[in-house]
Amino acid sequence: MTAKIQVLVVVALTCAALAVPVEPDLVTAKEVAAAFGDALKEEQPLLKEEEKQSEGLHGAAVEAHLGVSTGDLVAALRNPGGWASEFEKDVTDLVIGLAKGGLGATPFGNSVKKISDIITKEMMPQVTAFHKKNQDDLKMLHEEWGECDEMKKEQLETSNQLKIKYMKSSKSHKTCRGAEAALYTENVECHEEWLSRKKEKELKCKAYAEVTKKYGDSNANKQIVTKGGSENVITYVTRITETICGKPVKCPTCKNGGGGGSGGRGGGFLDILIKHKIACEIATKRYNVQTRKCKILDQKWHDKRKECNTIQDNMDGASCKWAIDSKDACESYAECWTVKKKAYEDKKCSKWVDKKCMQGVMADEEQRNPEWKGLKRMDCIIRAFGGPNGITMKDILRCKNIAHITNNTNNKFNHPSTWNHSSGINLVITYYPDLDLIPCKVPLLYPNTAEYKAAEFAPLPTLAKGKAGANDCTGVGAISTTPAEGSPKTCKCERVTMNGPYSSGSLVRCTNCLDVRKSLDKISCPTGTKLFSPQSRQDWDSFLKSAKPLRAPHWIIDVTRPQNGCGGCTSHTMMSQTTQQKSWVTKDASPWWLRSTRYNEPNGDYSANCFLDLW
Repeated sequence: MTAKIQVLVVVALTCAALAVPVEPDLVTAKEVAAAFGDALKEEQPLLKEEEKQSEGLHGAAVEAHLGVSTGDLVAALRNPGGWASEFEKDVTDLVIGLAKGGLGATPFGNSVKKISDIITKEMMPQVTAFHKKNQDDLKMLHEEWGECDEMKKEQLETSNQLKIKYMKSSKSHKTCRGAEAALYTENVECHEEWLSRKKEKELKCKAYAEVTKKYGDSNANKQIVTKGGSENVITYVTRITETICGKPVKCPTCKNGGGGGSGGRGGGFLDILIKHKIACEIATKRYNVQTRKCKILDQKWHDKRKECNTIQDNMDGASCKWAIDSKDACESYAECWTVKKKAYEDKKCSKWVDKKCMQGVMADEEQRNPEWKGLKRMDCIIRAFGGPNGITMKDILRCKNIAHITNNTNNKFNHPSTWNHSSGINLVITYYPDLDLIPCKVPLLYPNTAEYKAAEFAPLPTLAKGKAGANDCTGVGAISTTPAEGSPKTCKCERVTMNGPYSSGSLVRCTNCLDVRKSLDKISCPTGTKLFSPQSRQDWDSFLKSAKPLRAPHWIIDVTRPQNGCGGCTSHTMMSQTTQQKSWVTKDASPWWLRSTRYNEPNGDYSANCFLDLW
């Protein structure tokens, strides 16, 4: 409104600049214009509701106007019919006052044109310019509001690339675990066979060792070849031969004149020893072959399991990153939607009083339509005043009765030259429909949700279940908003929507909770959480975009030192990566980051275990 008042003051100053000679005892045009300018400073340029005016309000000015009945003019001003305002009456005063100054039609013609030019070429364009700016601003803010959904779609499309990677890894993982289970089964069977071969080898070779020991015993052999006192030679030799060389055996393939014949001897020392030796060697060879086979299978199984574990790690990582990126996209969308919605609604109307908009585009629109009509009627009156016969009642009624269209959608922003009394213009603001907050769900297929276990590990073979539960996805897990036990009833915790990546994954904001000073104090942070401590500059950037400081009266952070004093902190950057700052820690020993430059705080007056206060 200030800009508009300034334009009106220009009108007054422009009018005041017109030097027209008048009689000394009459009010000059300059004085009337200056008075008009002062009055405008107190007025708002809009048409007010119809008002009853006292009879003598403009009587003195009207009486001096030649060519118009005083009673008619006074009646017209007393009964404006909805078009009058203090603004228009001031213009009427200016016109009538200028007439009272005795100005003729010819010398006043230039003045009328200049005033009309100011109205049509400065004031009216300003009204349409403000209307266009309001409309353009609303359109821009509504488009930005809609861009939140586009941003979400783009981010989700990017995160879905990780979903594709996860799904491919999921398929490969199941196939790999199937091969792992088959190798495991084959390996078990191989080792069962290996145990059988091992026992066989041990038995065969043990028997060979026993026979070797028995037949290699010279004392025993001496007893065998010692002749008994009652043995005759044939009996003695037969016994030795059969014992050492074995008994004759018939060879079914040997024939002697059509009958069977001798096929050699069997069961002697050498025959038995060789048989046991061969049996031991065969069993040993079979055992060694099985050992090599099992070793190869065992290596294959271990290699396959290692390969499957790598695939699972990739699968877990991709699914977790997909979930985190989806969560970030959803939270960024929700944050964007909230901020852009508020910006649009504030622009539309930032102040309501009794369901009436007092500030914003809606209020401007309500004022702008009567402003336009007022300007059109002002111009009509001024143009009529510049006529050859002066202003007449007919002119007043004509200007009063003209309908000035302000919702002509076919003539939105016509050129000033077309702004005549019969043309219309569109000063109606188009308000755009509210955009819904489209539900955005974070996928549940990430380690170690029940859904993920059911999808990725339940179908796996019994003998190759993988590393269920080995990898966690901390950046997307649910976070409690229930204050710790012992917190006051006033303590309330709510999740913070993070507008960007944050190392710890989730953040809650707790207010009116337990007062704490040191790391040893009981705190109201919900189970599974602790006092916040951003781990990087990126964390701080995301935090400051998403949350506000919580000073009550101090804003503390989980960075403490178990000793008094600064520990040389003013000489180095404040972050956990700085070797000289190793004495400063967080409750869970997680990394922390405060600044990348040196500073004179904290200093030597630090007390052990006190949380740092952020300025």
